[in-house]
Amino acid sequence: MKKARSHLNLLDRIGRFTRFLSNTLGECAEQRYAGCVADADRTNAQTAPDYSADGVDLTLIRWFLSLTPIERLQFLEERISEILQIRERNAGR
Repeated sequence: MKKARSHLNLLDRIGRFTRFLSNTLGECAEQRYAGCVADADRTNAQTAPDYSADGVDLTLIRWFLSLTPIERLQFLEERISEILQIRERNAGR
C-alpha cells in the first residue's frame, strides 16, 4: 500500500508539472495531432506502411512520436489515471 501511495504521489507531481508546462507553452495537443495526421497522410500515403511485418501498428508509433515530450507525458498521465480509476472501481468485487 505504501508503494501505491508513492506512485500516486509521483503521478500527481508529474501531472502538475506537465500541466504547468503545457499552460506555459500554450500548445494544443489536439490541434497538433490533427495537423500531424493530415501531414503524415499527405507525405506518407504511398511510402510508409501501416503495419510492420510482425503486425505492429506503425501509425500509432508515428502518432506518438509526433507529440512533444510534454504531450507524451500528458497522454500517459491520463491513461494511468484512467487505469487507477478502473482498479479502484474493481477493488470492491
